[in-house]
Amino acid sequence: MALAQYSELFWFPSGALATDVPARVFQHATNTLAPLYADAGGTTPLANPVSTSAAGRLEFWVEEGSYWVHIDSEAFDIAVGAAAQAATQQDITDEVARADAAYAALLHAARHAEGGADPVTLTQSQIVGLTVALAARLLLTGGTLTGDLTLFGGNLTVSRGDGLGAYRMRVSGGELDFEIGGKDLYLSRFANGDFTGAQVNLLRMAADGLHLFGRVIYGTGGFDLVHALDSTTGVAELGKKNGLANIRLCGFKDSAGAPSTEAWTAGDVVLDSVGVWHLCTAGGTPGTWT
Repeated sequence: MALAQYSELFWFPSGALATDVPARVFQHATNTLAPLYADAGGTTPLANPVSTSAAGRLEFWVEEGSYWVHIDSEAFDIAVGAAAQAATQQDITDEVARADAAYAALLHAARHAEGGADPVTLTQSQIVGLTVALAARLLLTGGTLTGDLTLFGGNLTVSRGDGLGAYRMRVSGGELDFEIGGKDLYLSRFANGDFTGAQVNLLRMAADGLHLFGRVIYGTGGFDLVHALDSTTGVAELGKKNGLANIRLCGFKDSAGAPSTEAWTAGDVVLDSVGVWHLCTAGGTPGTWT
């Protein structure tokens, strides 16, 4: 007998009442409700809403779309489709067993799901391909990213994590902004590519302005020098128009005459206290001056 796709068809011994037990019979091929008949030949349909089969074998009616049955005999007849078939006790027992197994499987899944009485914990190795898939993704706690990274339509914020300082690259403003908050921002260079060796500070962005350290070079490209300001030597190299060399302005001397001490370089220019410019023509200590 084909009672496919249904899990609550019940059989009751003679005399047992089952008017509170829902039962539906579906056609196997179309999964639609099958007609029920009062006779084994499938010629006398059970009336709706109430019908009593011959010899008191089956009572049947419909309530809110659900079929309810009261069986008074050891077996009753059901016609599925065009062919009438006898529903034996074993047919119904087998169907109930299948329904019980399906229900037990649902309970088993719920019991072992998250929040259940006995949740199952899986490791990465137990799920095929998961370890490899996760290894190709960047962890939220950090990691190494290989390849290009493109961020569309969002701001990038890097924070200390303590609320005291952060910087961000913001695209949600009127322009493209690089901003700092709370702490000074340093731009520095390490001697080695793995951030080891001597660290040299090059720039500091602070509340009182922009600080530049060491020698600041101005050029027409990334590798030439037109002007330079060197805070370590105190020399300002200015000029270089039409192929001329820079003028090395070295400062103001608060007395008259050329420098007579310290080391100097050819091309150094000094202004003395009486308004005379002195040019070093040969480097030395103190060098040659004109």
